[in-house]
Amino acid sequence: MDAGTIVFGADGSVPGIVRAAESAKAFLEARGRRNVRIAYYKGSDEEPFSVMSGMYSNGVDTFCILPLAIAEGRMTVKLMPQSLHLPDNSGSWTMVGSHDVATRFSTALGRDSRMASAIAARLGEPMEDTGVLVLSRGSDLTQSRKTAEWYAGKLHDAGWKTAAAFLHHGITASEASQKLSSAGCRRIVVLPLMVASDTASAVEAVNSIRTEKEVLEPVALWDAFLEILDSKVPEKWRSSCGLEDELGHDGVHLLDHRIGHLGDLAVGIHEGDVTLLDCGLDHGFRYDVGVVVSVEIDCELAHLEGDNTNSI
Repeated sequence: MDAGTIVFGADGSVPGIVRAAESAKAFLEARGRRNVRIAYYKGSDEEPFSVMSGMYSNGVDTFCILPLAIAEGRMTVKLMPQSLHLPDNSGSWTMVGSHDVATRFSTALGRDSRMASAIAARLGEPMEDTGVLVLSRGSDLTQSRKTAEWYAGKLHDAGWKTAAAFLHHGITASEASQKLSSAGCRRIVVLPLMVASDTASAVEAVNSIRTEKEVLEPVALWDAFLEILDSKVPEKWRSSCGLEDELGHDGVHLLDHRIGHLGDLAVGIHEGDVTLLDCGLDHGFRYDVGVVVSVEIDCELAHLEGDNTNSI
């Protein structure tokens, strides 16, 4: 039994998304995460289920999936999970061949105070003649807009003149920049609240801003984003879901767990050294065998269900 992490990008044909995925993989490995692989929903030979199957062939049967996304949407709630044969992002297991594997599909960045603090720190003290344009991918649904407006609101509270703009379905970058210019801004800092800003629509949006501007890197490349991404991987999943850390390799002959939709846990132990096993699944689920040794293993297999919106 071993744990692994899949960094999941939306489109492997977009250089900026590939850069973000490779940056995330390197960051996670530097933090001690084992068995880290990259997959893309489309545009790459690194097809999601093939990546998962290859990892399973190398001994991984517990997967943390990290979508590179800013807000929850169709991509994170339905499309990405279904490419891994999960019903949606709340699915906790799937099949690889005839074998069950446990999965944890993590959430998008969303409205995170750590990211808001990092943005404020990066911008520094507000300037009277400078505005901040928060540029998001956008969606015909709500979560992307709410997320961008939340970050813009945090900057406004800090004293900045701000506006949110969208590549799709909402106020355009040109319109938002005109709004800031009308408020006395002679200079605009463009904050790409997105994974990659090198798509045709993003480049067109930035070029439509006629005011003097500074364009920051997409937030997916910031250390704060990578820290948040790393925090979504359960700590004990650095190696074998923490089991060997607790008991030592020789202390356990077999731990074979299968997680169903209701969080059922079945534990099989060979006759041998361990006679009591206490497995804590988020809310203290217990499965006890025998009476001698007590070991706590926190696999944290909770899943959050986002609403059906779309933003990368």
